[in-house]
Amino acid sequence: MSYTSLIDSSLSLAFNQLKDLAKDMLLVRKTDKSFDFSTIAMSKGKTANHDIKAVILDTKKGANRNTKRRQILFKSRNIDDITVYDSVIYNDETWKFNPLIVDSGFTYLAEILKEG
Repeated sequence: MSYTSLIDSSLSLAFNQLKDLAKDMLLVRKTDKSFDFSTIAMSKGKTANHDIKAVILDTKKGANRNTKRRQILFKSRNIDDITVYDSVIYNDETWKFNPLIVDSGFTYLAEILKEG
């Protein structure tokens, strides 16, 4: 067994052991827009969302009182490219990704923002 497989299986075990601390979230893919010159219309591409289990590490208010910030940690396995996602749905609320996302190769540490 390689170390990569060992780390990945240990992360899966850790997220399963966290039970209700690991929250169900949905990564929402950015919509691809293209322009069709023959019909002179914008068309939207496919959107494929991805279910994840994430742990909320930190919650704080932003500089603007109406902004909430949270740091979440989730496994990077089965997520090809994090930059194709622009938001997360958690508790029926849409949170936007802050551009700075830390990738350890096994997990992502991301800050998400919500206005209002």
